[in-house]
Amino acid sequence: MPINFKYIKPKNFEELSNLIQMFGDRITYLAGGTDFVPDLRRGRIKPEIVLNISDIPELNKIEICNYEIHIGSAVTFARLQKSPEIERYVPALKVAASQVGSPQIRSIATIGGNIATASPAGDSLPALCAHRASIILVHKNSERTVSVLEYLNESSIQKKNELIRAIVIPISDQVQTKGTFVKLGRRNALSIARINGALVVKHEDGYLKEVHLFLGAVGKIPIRLDIPFDIMETLLSHGKFDFYLVKNIADLAADAIRKSIPDRESLPYKQRAVRGVIFDLMRGLFNG
Repeated sequence: MPINFKYIKPKNFEELSNLIQMFGDRITYLAGGTDFVPDLRRGRIKPEIVLNISDIPELNKIEICNYEIHIGSAVTFARLQKSPEIERYVPALKVAASQVGSPQIRSIATIGGNIATASPAGDSLPALCAHRASIILVHKNSERTVSVLEYLNESSIQKKNELIRAIVIPISDQVQTKGTFVKLGRRNALSIARINGALVVKHEDGYLKEVHLFLGAVGKIPIRLDIPFDIMETLLSHGKFDFYLVKNIADLAADAIRKSIPDRESLPYKQRAVRGVIFDLMRGLFNG
């Protein structure tokens, strides 16, 4: 594979910032390389300057501050899967991380890379949306924060070759958070999702506070399914899986798929498949 680009591996964020100032939009960022290397071999990308950010300490942290959990963009899915903070506060992301590719891929693939690639089948994306995640973006002298959903909606021109510095997720010790993730694919270990979904439920003092359910691998970005509060409240008050109530939610999901991809050839399959995803999500919620 011919190397026709300048390769730099900065040691810390200060050095990285100086390189960003120096090279600006000429930069291509490299972390795990699970997408970068195949794209390079196939000629899909022709980078001029590659910055390997995988070893920068500031981008490899998982830390809690001011009622938020901050995840550095170079954190791998293997670390997310094993993190006690992620398990406690961001449970749907923990489950999603455990289903990304193979163990070898999880050991190098990064959360920031999964967001930046923005594949419709990206496993982390529905989970991040369901947890109301935002990202901090760096570009030359500026820094901005947008929700993951907003970022995925933006054009490549709007993103301006920005660096994803961190993922930020709101948390609270007063609110109990339960969440799970499900995906369907052709093969278990290395499957790219044909459809996936994440569900996050928050309640405080026995009262339902928030419900967030996102479906991925349907359109270009995850779609939100609005679940009526009364159905979810009834499910939680029962404290167990209720087939007929879950069927109501599955019907809503199938209708949402129909509205999202009305002309897609895969519509009949995905309308059936999403029902199974909803049932599995609800089973995961009550069993997890």
